[in-house]
Amino acid sequence: MVRIAVFTHGRVDAVRSERIREILEECYNRLPNDLMLVELHLFSTKSLLTAFLSRERSDLGVSSSEMGEGFFAMHDAWRGVPRILVSLDRLLELPALVQVGGLRHEAAHSILHGSPEYYIFPMPPSLAELGRRFSLSLEVLTDLLYLLSIAVKDYEATRLLYGGGYVEDQAEYVQYLLEPSGEEVAAWSLSRGRAVAELLYLASQFKVLACASPLLEDNSLKGVIFERMRGAVAHLPDAYAEPLLELSVDGLKNLGDDTLENVNYVSELFCGRVAKPLMEARHGG
Repeated sequence: MVRIAVFTHGRVDAVRSERIREILEECYNRLPNDLMLVELHLFSTKSLLTAFLSRERSDLGVSSSEMGEGFFAMHDAWRGVPRILVSLDRLLELPALVQVGGLRHEAAHSILHGSPEYYIFPMPPSLAELGRRFSLSLEVLTDLLYLLSIAVKDYEATRLLYGGGYVEDQAEYVQYLLEPSGEEVAAWSLSRGRAVAELLYLASQFKVLACASPLLEDNSLKGVIFERMRGAVAHLPDAYAEPLLELSVDGLKNLGDDTLENVNYVSELFCGRVAKPLMEARHGG
């Protein structure tokens, strides 16, 4: 039995807190795991969560990119115990099934990636070679590694949930993620013509596609999910969109259960199919 220790920040409704705890508890009871303790941090507002993460970055010396703030819920294990952090004001803006799917997604991360080793990866040889060939800074390579590692971990989380019978909620959750926002399209426009900015943007798009990819195994869903994946990259030129889709649809099927090996494998595929062609086009080969 997993013990869920609940911490509230700001004014948090007790009934809502208990409902979230129950969703997570049901997930832990269904999925195989060896967890003993998970911390659940509930923040009444996004600003409280942001302030909390800022303090954590200062205390732990973790870069901001490694403690992402872009979602309504997130997971980490920087202090040695898996913890789930939820921004309630952002959560409650979403459809009920997306809320449930997102919370279960974070529960899957706590099962699969519940210790600090899943947040500090050695630089894959493929990324190191990419950096040497195109004179990319360590900061850029670290950001690429971060994005690709998230892609792998999100793929693993969806795969675990789908295998455990969570289908409808995960389909709603990934379709929510795949809906391109105006900010994302604008960010692409600002990245155009700058090779490094384009490369990082494509890696960020890949992590969303990877999260959805396991649901392509479902015959009743694969048509809808694939079309949503295609729609997520429709604002990109075909020369970029097609390799991302191919990598997400076919390249991830060979991933095993070792996250580090998966990160190295996906990094090699991403460099070969996406990063090197982009950089060669920008630098004349």
